[in-house]
Amino acid sequence: MTLPYLIPDDGDTTVQHRELDLPWSGIGGMGVNNLAARLLLALLPPTGGFFRLTGDELDNAMAEADLRQRGAKEADIAQLRQEIEKGLAVLERAVGREIEVTNDRVALFEALMHLIVGGVVLLYRRNVGMKVFHLRRHVLLRDPMGAPVEGVTCETYLYASLDPKLRNVLDEVDNRDGKSEQDSSRRDSRQVDV
Repeated sequence: MTLPYLIPDDGDTTVQHRELDLPWSGIGGMGVNNLAARLLLALLPPTGGFFRLTGDELDNAMAEADLRQRGAKEADIAQLRQEIEKGLAVLERAVGREIEVTNDRVALFEALMHLIVGGVVLLYRRNVGMKVFHLRRHVLLRDPMGAPVEGVTCETYLYASLDPKLRNVLDEVDNRDGKSEQDSSRRDSRQVDV
């Protein structure tokens, strides 16, 4: 494996508690990092926008023709066109700021590394940024044309951060299976795969 921490072995829920086998040479890992960094710079350049919002040319032409029929002057049409362009530029900058604030760049870099090494990754857009699911943390059901139909993900949470209703269900399952933990600090710090 080029970067062992990207796709842990079967059964590993976390790689924090064990020592990973490192490859003899670090050239593969450096190559993956270099490729991912270059792809990230191409997708999200730090100095400029990576996309441009424009109106549909046919719709714009039809709207301008409609304004001319209603008696609008060319100067008014040009001013309206400028206002629309300014509004679209404001939206472009807002999206760029949102990407920087939510650290989507970091998640995209991790996703690119997973694409280079494993060939598949799932990005989930949340209200507060992107979440990356690697090869062993998601499954997609696709239709015959390749479009996703249904997806299942596996996430790891601390027991203390779960909803109280879910904690009660887990406690009932643990009591039934005889795995009840009496020490609340150990129970609250344990990790749960959901």
